[in-house]
Amino acid sequence: MKLNQSHIRTEATARSSAHPFQLQWKWVGWAVKVIIAIAVAAFLYHRIIITNSELNWAMVFDRALPSGILTLASFFAILLMLMNWSIEVIKWKALMQTRTDIRWTTATKGVLSGVSFGVFSPNRTGEFIGRILSLRPELRVSGTVMSFVNGIAQTVATFTFGMLALFLLLSILGTDALGIATSVALRATLILTIVLLLFVYFRLPLLGPWLANIKWLHRWSSELAQISSISSALLRQLFHLSLLRFTTFIAQYMLLFSLVYESPRWLPLLGSSMLTLFSSTLVPFLPIPDLLVRESFALGYFELFSFDPLKVSAVVFGVWLINVALPAVIGTIILFTYRIFKRRG
Repeated sequence: MKLNQSHIRTEATARSSAHPFQLQWKWVGWAVKVIIAIAVAAFLYHRIIITNSELNWAMVFDRALPSGILTLASFFAILLMLMNWSIEVIKWKALMQTRTDIRWTTATKGVLSGVSFGVFSPNRTGEFIGRILSLRPELRVSGTVMSFVNGIAQTVATFTFGMLALFLLLSILGTDALGIATSVALRATLILTIVLLLFVYFRLPLLGPWLANIKWLHRWSSELAQISSISSALLRQLFHLSLLRFTTFIAQYMLLFSLVYESPRWLPLLGSSMLTLFSSTLVPFLPIPDLLVRESFALGYFELFSFDPLKVSAVVFGVWLINVALPAVIGTIILFTYRIFKRRG
């Protein structure tokens, strides 16, 4: 009996001594959340205010649009945004299923909170941070690896569309601008590039053992080796979903262009929009905001076909506002439901 009471007192003492440490990390976690929320809010506010001051909306919408048309367009734009991020949730859950069973709510929260971290990182490379915070501590390294695989799948899909857009651009410009031999050589190069990309992508499981054998990555060798267990069927699923996700972005561009142009030239608009998304993926590590990268590339491509830079900037901003800014706000709110520093055990 005395032994039992002594054991109880010992446990109580341990809990009381551990409590200040746990409380300290709890407040550190809250401080991190507040700092991230302020950073996201400041970035979005600054971007929206600056863009709003630069754009003359009366010139962007130089024709009268019925309120019903604007309401319907807004509805479909938001619907496409929901489809876009739903596809990303499906991809993320499918990848994590290879490691553990996670709920749809966990996958959704991870993807949306990832947008908050990615909104001010080049090409949204920081999205994986928000995703892994939704996972248990012992799964966070695996989550980082799977986020890397997911990023590769989306990048390959974007490059595939980009190569097709360049092929389309060559068709629009015609052989007179480049010559028959140059035009044929460039088209053949584009096709071979797509084939090579897909070949490398579907050999991705071979990368796992190679990474696991790197000395400075040896600590995470078991997690890195999990890449080799990803099946070809899952890689195909990820690639197809990534292609579908890319089309939602393009559909939003086309939808917004239909509002600012009374008689759009659809083929040049389609090719330029695809090249804009493709080019923004080519420069993931430039230390400037992702939106500005897209704007600079967008204006360059669209100017080839004499499109109004003001209207192009408005459309690029609109797609960013719907697809990135709005989910980032939701993701920041979700972030406050996490315990960033979770206790292992």
